[in-house]
Amino acid sequence: MAKARKGFKAIAQCRRALGRTWRVRPYIMLWLYTAVVRPSLDYGAVAWVAASCNQRLMNKLGRVQRTALLSVCNMMTSTPTAAIECRLDLLPIDIRLQEVAVRTMHRIQTNGGWTISDDMGNLTALRSHVRICHRLSKEIPTLRLPVERMEALPPQMNFQTVVKSRRELENCLEPKPTAGTECCFTDGSKVADGSTGSGFYVENEHGIVKEGILPLGTWPTVFQCEMYALLSPAKVLKLLGTGTNSMEIHIYSDSLSTILAITKSHYQTETVAECRRSLEELGTETRMSLI
Repeated sequence: MAKARKGFKAIAQCRRALGRTWRVRPYIMLWLYTAVVRPSLDYGAVAWVAASCNQRLMNKLGRVQRTALLSVCNMMTSTPTAAIECRLDLLPIDIRLQEVAVRTMHRIQTNGGWTISDDMGNLTALRSHVRICHRLSKEIPTLRLPVERMEALPPQMNFQTVVKSRRELENCLEPKPTAGTECCFTDGSKVADGSTGSGFYVENEHGIVKEGILPLGTWPTVFQCEMYALLSPAKVLKLLGTGTNSMEIHIYSDSLSTILAITKSHYQTETVAECRRSLEELGTETRMSLI
């Protein structure tokens, strides 16, 4: 098999620089295999993933991986390949090929370039790459989750951001709304059991105007929770129609990463872009600060 021969040649060239007491260390050999050799083996796996079901072909590629791993671990030649893979936290080569194929299929499908019907009839063979990827994707529930797209944010903003230093925060007093202003406090978090959520409350000189708590399940990251904590009050204040052009709104967040993401003009996820648009719409009606 051409890929197996190519892999053996690459490993042989890397092993020439390998040494236990000097020259390249074994962990560098592991990096060379995972970063250089293995990507050449699984390149284009989505088109020939059917070969992962052929044990004879996988044995050839498996010997390439075994040769590299023996060089890394300095184990006896009788050590089972599965034991070395477990020790180094590496997937068997056939599962690795299927993983790369499914990831490639999912990326193409997200961009609208891969259309699959549940009833494919006789259009594809029993072991075609389309049918295999389709079957494997059904076994991964996370692939059915919504996928965010990247959007470019405009460089101009009609609201200002204020990032205070730690010393300034230690010396400043608790922010209180004055006449004609509203203060909004946001927070998002993830607890030890994996549960996530975000919350906010809006306060003016008369007291709390609006508050909300949003459970987000177990999938979001802390960054996404903080971003939703900013997005929710921006939408609520827009719907309430609070304030006029002379009114001020101060939104306080303890997440520096969310503020920096919103202010950057390069490509961001849909969640960041939606939050930016909501703040922009709110900033057209009021003088707003994100602190």
